[in-house]
Amino acid sequence: ARLAALQITDEQLERLDVLCGQMKEEYGRADRWQVLAVNREFYAVLYAIPNRPRLYDLTMKYLDMANLYRRMAVAQERYFKRIIEGHEELLAALRERDSEGVERVLRVQMEEIREMLQEVIHKGE
Repeated sequence: ARLAALQITDEQLERLDVLCGQMKEEYGRADRWQVLAVNREFYAVLYAIPNRPRLYDLTMKYLDMANLYRRMAVAQERYFKRIIEGHEELLAALRERDSEGVERVLRVQMEEIREMLQEVIHKGE
């Protein structure tokens, strides 16, 4: 994503903005699984921007391997509420071509998800 921030075109930004809008629509319908599907498409577009096929394939493979955890996260109301806000923050950093800001936003999001999933998992013990 850091590389994408440095190379993103206006057309690619527009595509990501459209996908974010689709997530908002699905969020409004409370369709968590469709939000997750559009979310994956959002990241597929984002990670393809640097045009590094091996890095893209590896990143998408890990994203797909984490699908169970992504589904658990989206099932949690507080994360579901935060998902749109997080993508808007990411888009804002991308519009500024702020590679450090993009990395920071994604790190914060991953940390929030990790903490929330740990709470969920530990409740089940």
